[in-house]
Amino acid sequence: MCKKIKGCGRHIDRCMIKLIEFINTHPRINTISSCCGHGKYNMTIVIKYQTETGIDGRYKWKVKELLSGIPLPIKTKYYKKDKQGHYYIPEVMK
Repeated sequence: MCKKIKGCGRHIDRCMIKLIEFINTHPRINTISSCCGHGKYNMTIVIKYQTETGIDGRYKWKVKELLSGIPLPIKTKYYKKDKQGHYYIPEVMK
């Protein structure tokens, strides 16, 4: 179900590879994790992006789920596993 993209060291659902590669072409966006939902949950894509802050024009990193626009805390793991073995993001389920 998941395919590893050469050189990135992450597992990406086969149906999302082209989309994730396209999103990662943006110079101030990095995809942290993603899941197609496997027919049980909505597709989710967690991104880290730079946004301007302050008068000096410096950028600050923020994290959000791209499709819902829900901001997420900066942490290493976003997905939880349900009893059937499917992954979901609790913050997006609210």
